[in-house]
Amino acid sequence: MKDASHTRHTSVTPLRQAIRAINRASCGALACYLATLGVAHAAPYVEAGQTGNAASWRSAEFNADWGLGAINADQAYAAGYSGKGIKLGIFDQPVYAPHPEFSSANKVVNLVTSGIREYTDPYIPVKAGDAFRYDGAPTLDSGGKLGNHGTHVGGIAGGDRDGGPMHGVAYNAQIFSADNGDPGPEDGIVLGNDGAVYQAGWNALVSSGARVINNSWGIGITDRFSKGGRDPAFPHFTVQDAQVQFDQIRQILGTRPGGAYQGAIDAARSGVVTIFAAGNDYNLNNPDAMAGLGYFVPDIAPNWLTVAALQQNPDAAAAATTPYSKLGGMLLGYPDSVDVLGDRHGLYCLL
Repeated sequence: MKDASHTRHTSVTPLRQAIRAINRASCGALACYLATLGVAHAAPYVEAGQTGNAASWRSAEFNADWGLGAINADQAYAAGYSGKGIKLGIFDQPVYAPHPEFSSANKVVNLVTSGIREYTDPYIPVKAGDAFRYDGAPTLDSGGKLGNHGTHVGGIAGGDRDGGPMHGVAYNAQIFSADNGDPGPEDGIVLGNDGAVYQAGWNALVSSGARVINNSWGIGITDRFSKGGRDPAFPHFTVQDAQVQFDQIRQILGTRPGGAYQGAIDAARSGVVTIFAAGNDYNLNNPDAMAGLGYFVPDIAPNWLTVAALQQNPDAAAAATTPYSKLGGMLLGYPDSVDVLGDRHGLYCLL
């Protein structure tokens, strides 16, 4: 998973409040554990939200994240939608189940995947032919730190509504976490998403019954495009460049090296709503072929969402400083495509 400049993308910024179970500076299992101790004896939460009354859902916990209001989540809650009964897949670094925002019963299930690697990764000490096993234990990113991105995403998507500092969109959903073993960075290499690791994760998530699978990873684009992405005069990644990536993908579909892509296609074809972040490159560029897979494989388009960023303060100066896929209109470089503005800059989250 990349941060704003290098790691796998989700257009959000860190939580600056009391709960810091995992943080960029010192992320580890001990820190996460200690963060849970102070909330062990909290008073039972009583839900004040009422059916048919959107305003009743706008608690301090709700208002801590402006994004919930921006997507009219209060209207959904008033209509009876909360994620209850939905299995939500997070295909990312593992979601840390003991985090206090996941304290409700059976909130997080960490899926176990294993197999033999297909790819020699230059960013972590693994090579093709090595065995892998993922079970929810924190893993190192390319910077040598324990990865926290899955927890970060899981909280935004489904953190408990319990009177705490924040809650997720589908706060009553159950989270199924699969580790994609991906330390980043995305560098435009199609084979860089290990087909064996990703195929195992896709299989586990689909088998778990996940109705939705969220993804904050991709192929990425080369430095030729990413380094000048905000300059209108600079070369930009276009749908034609994405077509070159997809031509490479097409050659490995149905093979072990192509498992990252075949697994995504199969998940969408099975009826799973498959969500990808549009990018993380500042960004007058179009999405890479992974985010744009619903365009290149039209039959999966009904179950495919590519999500760009929405600026809280939509003025030009603010937009220029947002290091995410902020220009949703660029998705329209894909003819006849539909994009969603959903990842928000400045979100309240767990980190």
